[in-house]
Amino acid sequence: MATAVQSEILQLEKRYWDAIKSGRYLRHGGAHRRPVPRGRPQGATLMDRKQFREIWSTDDWRVRSFTIDDRNASVRPIGNDVAVVAYRVNEELEQQGKPQQIEAYDTSVWVRENGSWRCAAHTETPAMPGA
Repeated sequence: MATAVQSEILQLEKRYWDAIKSGRYLRHGGAHRRPVPRGRPQGATLMDRKQFREIWSTDDWRVRSFTIDDRNASVRPIGNDVAVVAYRVNEELEQQGKPQQIEAYDTSVWVRENGSWRCAAHTETPAMPGA
């Protein structure tokens, strides 16, 4: 049975995806600490608010839908104010107008500061075929 913190972190991760999908992330500034380390297949970066907005405000990338596999998601609190979440995600995207489907394993580190959770790091690894 999940603890309150485990449930909260998984819900925060889903809200993050919902905000990117809807465009609300760009209006509200997101849940990331700044700058945030990001590990992606394209490489590792230290992304600030301006870079993040540039990526998601262009027509190059659009999240159309996503599904997080709750049954296999893992949330591990590390003390009272840090938690790590790992999960499988299926994404339907558009990249430069072309539809794409991506299955990946994502990991985020969340840190509670002044009573609010902020994403401190995020990685995405494409799933291997048949995994």
